[in-house]
Amino acid sequence: MTRRTLALGFQCVNFCVNTSFGTPGGTESFNMVDITDKYAVSEENQIPVLEDKLKEEQKKEYEELVEKFKHECLKLYSVNRSGEVIKNFNLPSF
Repeated sequence: MTRRTLALGFQCVNFCVNTSFGTPGGTESFNMVDITDKYAVSEENQIPVLEDKLKEEQKKEYEELVEKFKHECLKLYSVNRSGEVIKNFNLPSF
């Protein structure tokens, strides 16, 4: 508990600010979201957005990112002397 004094004109007024948010039995800790909460944000309860629902600006950004990802994935392959394409690394997974 913190005590503060304010001067209002010539009068002094004391008031208290309770900075501990507890209960009469003591301070309790709690989780904001229960792990079993069906309404919590998770990959299981997200609705995917279809490409055709994106705005033009969002489509452009999305397509640029897809092209960059494709370019990076192609770096995983190389061509040997006989012209055969070989995979040097595994593709990244999400």
